[in-house]
Formats: sequence, structure tokens, C-alpha cells
Amino acid sequence: MSRELKGGHDPEIAAAATKLDECIIDGEVCAVGADGLPSFAGLTDALSAKKTAGLVYYVFDMMAGGGTSLMAAPLTARKAALKKAIGKLKGQDKKRFSCVAHQAGDGNEMHKAACRIGLEGIVSKLKDAAYKPDDRSGIWTKAKCRASQELVVAGWKTTGTAFRSLVVGAHRGGKFVHVGTVGTGYNSRNLPDLMKALKARASDKRPYEGARHSMEPKEVHWVKPTLVIEAEIASWTSDQLIRQASFKGMRDDKLAKNVVVETPAPPPKL
Repeated sequence: MSRELKGGHDPEIAAAATKLDECIIDGEVCAVGADGLPSFAGLTDALSAKKTAGLVYYVFDMMAGGGTSLMAAPLTARKAALKKAIGKLKGQDKKRFSCVAHQAGDGNEMHKAACRIGLEGIVSKLKDAAYKPDDRSGIWTKAKCRASQELVVAGWKTTGTAFRSLVVGAHRGGKFVHVGTVGTGYNSRNLPDLMKALKARASDKRPYEGARHSMEPKEVHWVKPTLVIEAEIASWTSDQLIRQASFKGMRDDKLAKNVVVETPAPPPKL
């Protein structure tokens, strides 16, 4: 029986998933800090060191189960099916998963509460809506507490032979476009792994579609646009470029084709 874990990237979690009935579920693998909150730094450290036994897969949606698609079912029905599926796990396998309950109420108040306790933000979904993975029309929205953005690496810049910054993009209107550079956040711990990943994707072709930027090819070492990173940003400029971006880590759990420009949106009242 096959199981697909969208967002999952962990051998222990994958092993526990073999105990599930056939299903496709959506979630996020997290490292939980001593304060009980998800830690992105803890996640990247665990994945880099391959010490993933303490990671937890927070699951929040289910797209199929028992050979039946649930994509057209309302969120409430998908959540019920998900809870039932995860409830069949026992012992250590059950500890690898945590079902995220849907909290009905005022999305704005929940967003404020999430920010107060130090979470990165909330995702708001209409409880009676079908599953729409890439929808941005209001069926679901992401409201962040901190200005962070998943980005796809298009290349890197050097000063002489020394690494200087990443050149990044994201998808907008179905096209992969240039959104700026990430110039800080690198250190002796993360740079070796980053450079290894970059060199493995080296390319002589600029990956942007209709790109408009001032960089000359000789200034950039282009790569195939498959590497996803997380960066903290100060803001977006009026011409839709990132400002004061700082590297947080690589996102091996994310697919480049799913990375889009995330414009801030207030959470709806659900």
C-alpha cells in the first residue's frame, strides 16, 4: 500500500507512515524547542546532522484515503478523516504525528494570539471549502507574524572567489521571476552545505522567464532553480523586490514549483 506525505521529510516519520492505511496527507515537519514552539533552526540542524528522531509531523489536511479522493470534500470532513487515520497509530509511531485541529472564530484575533506567543503565523481556511493546493482567491490565506519568505535560488554572486550572496526568484503569474538577492545570514556552519547544494545544480543558463534585472551573467554563477531556501525579509519594494533579506536555511521539504510570491493578507473571519 502506498502512502504519500506532502511536506514530510524524515526517515522515522516515513517509517511510522507505513503503519497508516493508504492515504495522502498534508502537513509540516517541525522541530519543537524547549519553549514548546516550532524551531526552524532546530529543524535545519536536525536535517543537516541526520538526527531526526525528535521531529514531529504536524498534519492538517487529507486529500485521499482508502483509495478515495477527498479533494472535493469540505475541510471539516477531511479533518475528521485525518483524525481517524492518525488515531490508528500506536506507541512511538503515534508520537511522530500531531493532528492540527481547525479553530473556528475570528481569524484576526487568532493571528494576534499566534504572534503574541511567538508563532510564525496562521493559515486560515474556509471550513466548507474543497482542497485547493495553490489557491490564492480566498479559500485559504497565510498570515505571517514575521516577514519571511520561501525563495528559489537562481544563482550566487562572488567577490573574487569568495561567496557574496544568493540570487533568488519565485513564481508569479505562472512564471519564475527575479525577486532580488539574499546578502546576509551565512556562516561557517551553513555555508559549506549551501555551496555543495549550489555546485550540484550549476548551470550556464539564466533560469528566469522574462527577467528584468541589472546583473550581468559574468557576475552570477547560475544554477538550476530547484533549491528552496527560507529568508527573513524587511519588506517588499514597490517594484516587487525583497529588501534586507537574511538567509535562514535550506528547505529540503519544499518543491521549487510551489514557491510563489506571498503578499501579506489579513486572515479572514471564519
